[in-house]
Amino acid sequence: MLGLRSLIVAAVLALPAVAYAEEPCAGARFGESVLKEFPNAMTACTNLKNIDGVIYAQFTAEVESIEDGTLTVLFKDKDGKGVSRVVFAPNEEGRVDVDGKSTKYSDLEKGVEIHLYIPFDKWGLYGGDPGGIQLPIVSVSHDV
Repeated sequence: MLGLRSLIVAAVLALPAVAYAEEPCAGARFGESVLKEFPNAMTACTNLKNIDGVIYAQFTAEVESIEDGTLTVLFKDKDGKGVSRVVFAPNEEGRVDVDGKSTKYSDLEKGVEIHLYIPFDKWGLYGGDPGGIQLPIVSVSHDV
């Protein structure tokens, strides 16, 4: 009987972990500056990363165009629907995560999905190295 009781207790304690694994951003509390500039942050957040004690929200974005030193991406929600369009000017030697591989911005093509990061507490967009060099944002549009 003690074995069954221990199993039930362990199962009940594991429930929050299972819920967290399915919705890792559910408990995210974005700062005011993030929500002001990117009100779709909660909808588009796909994962969380802790880098040196700073929590970053991870986002998936599809490359729409690359021209004149800028990159236009469409941020997607958990269902793959576009929620916000962001144009930024990455450093040519900068890198971004594509399918788990570090890829130069200059090597990206239209239609490729990339991962971008925003810290919870302040507005700023980061590519392949959360906490590294902040990406210069040209424009953000939530009418997609």
